Amino acid sequence: MPRLEDSPSYKYAVELAKVGPHTWKSWVDALAALATGAKELMKDAPAGSVLRSLGVKMPPKSTRSEDDIKNYILDYGIPGARVGALFAGKRSATMNRGMWAKAKKLENNTPPLDNEQIRQQTQWFRGKFDPAWRYEIPDNEAVLTPNAKYIIGELQAGVDMHDKYVKKLYSLYEQYAPQDMKKPDFLDNPYKLLPKLTDTEISDLRLLLLGKRAQEGKWTLKDVLDHPMLYDAYPEMANYKVRLTGGGGGAFNHMARSVALGADATHDSMLSVLLHEVQHGIQTIEGFPMGGAPSQFTSWLPEDIDRLADFAEQATVAAALKRKAKNTNTPIHDMIRDTIRDSALPPFSTDVEDLLFDANVTADDIEKAARKYRDTLKRARASLDAANARYRNLAGEEEARLVEHRKQLTPFERNYNAPASQLPDTAEVVY
Repeated sequence: MPRLEDSPSYKYAVELAKVGPHTWKSWVDALAALATGAKELMKDAPAGSVLRSLGVKMPPKSTRSEDDIKNYILDYGIPGARVGALFAGKRSATMNRGMWAKAKKLENNTPPLDNEQIRQQTQWFRGKFDPAWRYEIPDNEAVLTPNAKYIIGELQAGVDMHDKYVKKLYSLYEQYAPQDMKKPDFLDNPYKLLPKLTDTEISDLRLLLLGKRAQEGKWTLKDVLDHPMLYDAYPEMANYKVRLTGGGGGAFNHMARSVALGADATHDSMLSVLLHEVQHGIQTIEGFPMGGAPSQFTSWLPEDIDRLADFAEQATVAAALKRKAKNTNTPIHDMIRDTIRDSALPPFSTDVEDLLFDANVTADDIEKAARKYRDTLKRARASLDAANARYRNLAGEEEARLVEHRKQLTPFERNYNAPASQLPDTAEVVY
């Protein structure tokens, strides 16, 4: 069973109760640190018994025991609003300049106060990986708007339209593109083929593209995230565009000033994802160390891993078919036909098909190609794993994930737990 004495709220309350003269006001403040559950237990009893549970010596004034309070909180949890926080800085419109000045003065005291002592007195502190001053904007008022679910659906419609647009382009490429035109070049500028397209094809492309762009530019952050304290501090962020991206996470584009939500993100996870990406937005405004993406550190993409794995599997199957066809003196086309009938043969890529049907290519040649694919796959995975690790260790990413983590803390747990103590010892700083 968890011990109340081990919880950050309890420890913080104990410390709070022991600070300064034991006036009734300081005792009530200490009671508040245990949150509303303890106060409900004490609604018809003097505060003395609760203070005794905090280690403050008082004459007995109540039949409420320390165990009553502990058991209540263990049964119902440490109550109170769950409050996380965004890390803001000197460029926010709502910064407390008086407290910031006090923080700088305390830093120059003789002897100087450390970063956490300064934070406890002023709410300001320096970053763990950079010297910039920060304070926390509580997230207790941050919620998804009532229209958020509808808006995400609208954005998904834009993604679907974009998918149809790309599929249409692929179809046109197969139908019209000259042999010397590579697919990426065509997709970047499909209108090179306009003279060859029919009026209907041009109209379909235009409608799909307009629909895609309309959805991407239609919604802003304030349409999906209700966060008054954020928009008071950084009014410009209210108008950042919101769009969808692949996967279940998110992304922040500091050039476009946009926040992307993963199309697979659940409604429940959207608030955490948005707050994580909003922190990246604040980092851009404040000049804090930035986050990033694995693609900064490798040329391999997750889809490359899938493609290489498919190639390796296909080449292995093709080599076996080629060898069996030779050993049984069976034409390769007949061998493939019989194999498809008897088992689930994976679809072959054009490259593997070329190897399979080339009479001058042996089974050993295809096996060599399969080994090459597997070796490349191994290197690609190692490169992508290293890139992911480096990306996660970016100071901006560590800070943004901390925002998500501290969202789970009560106000008093947040005060008791220094942000620096929840970050790794080292991180890569990128501006």
